[in-house]
Amino acid sequence: MQMVNTLAVPQYAGLKHGDDDSDTRHLAELMRLNLLPTAYIYPREQRPLRDLLRRRMLLVQQSVRLLQSVQGYWARATGQRLSANGFRHLTRQQLTDTFQDPTELFAVVSLIQMWRALQAKVAEIETWLAEDTRRRRELIALRTVPGIGAVLGLTI
Repeated sequence: MQMVNTLAVPQYAGLKHGDDDSDTRHLAELMRLNLLPTAYIYPREQRPLRDLLRRRMLLVQQSVRLLQSVQGYWARATGQRLSANGFRHLTRQQLTDTFQDPTELFAVVSLIQMWRALQAKVAEIETWLAEDTRRRRELIALRTVPGIGAVLGLTI
């Protein structure tokens, strides 16, 4: 059984009508020519791991958005760029000195708190993944390749 990637199926060229029969013939012809774009369906036992990796990716993306929001606030308030490393070392006193408006200060502090919470959750997921990797023999060899860590190994 194959799962067809419907968004990647080429459209009919020059057909005047379309119905189930013509659609079936078109898909069968693409399949015969080995041009039918299909998707891989992960085995049931691997799906929870893949889902956890997707959730981790979403959390990382959200944390980057939060960091960029704080950098935007900083640039508007100071006229200077705030590096990611500088962001990680901001102190409450620096924030209080930079953001005079209490509402703006509250917004920036809230963004930083959310960023820290996301970072903690990502670290927790990565710890879980590291333990999970140790239980999967097929990934042990893959992790011996330079540059492939626990998360990338699981993604591959």
